[in-house]
Amino acid sequence: MKLLKYFLLLFLFNFSSAQEGSVQYRNDAELDLYFQEIKDNDSIEWERVKEFGNLKLKIDKSIRHKLFFKNEKALFKPILNENDDYLLKLLKDKSGHFYKDNAENYFFVNKRFKNFNVQLVPIEWEITSDSKQILGYECLKAYGNKNHEGTHKSFSRIEAWFTNEIELSHGPYGINGLPGLILEAHKGSYHFYAEVLKIELQESISKPTKGEIITEFNFNKLMQSSVKQ
Repeated sequence: MKLLKYFLLLFLFNFSSAQEGSVQYRNDAELDLYFQEIKDNDSIEWERVKEFGNLKLKIDKSIRHKLFFKNEKALFKPILNENDDYLLKLLKDKSGHFYKDNAENYFFVNKRFKNFNVQLVPIEWEITSDSKQILGYECLKAYGNKNHEGTHKSFSRIEAWFTNEIELSHGPYGINGLPGLILEAHKGSYHFYAEVLKIELQESISKPTKGEIITEFNFNKLMQSSVKQ
């Protein structure tokens, strides 16, 4: 009888300590920073590009994303729907996937007809004492910055709300590294809010297809130069 109780307790402990599930986020996006800069500083150019800028904003706000996590592994990607039109499917596909485990932290995306494996810079966090409830979980606020090699800190400060009731350092859009699951995050023009959190068994989380390895800083420079050209 004692042996049976021991194995029962061991099973319950392992089940409760296995942390896997998913979080669905909405994105209350603002106008992309590239278009916002044009709107603020060049009215003639804004008239030329505003239709595309506003369309991108509309699409950004309409896309839901899901973070799948299983212990040290996580994958963040857009949710695909059968009734998506061709343009929306294409843009979702081009928005990329964020993958993280104990050894890797990267963003996989296809841009300019080429696959990239963008190595993400770790975020340096400062945890505050501010707290609030999100989906029934007690969350703490943290501020973060990225230090790119040979440059100053990133121009946009990152804000995140995380719960250490789920002790996994995952979050949306490559925003991670805190001692708990991130349920709200703000970076640049993107504002992610958790809508649904499910603690449930997950299938194995697979790494996205590999592409050309590039640093986050050099990838951003490449994309900016492509736009300006």
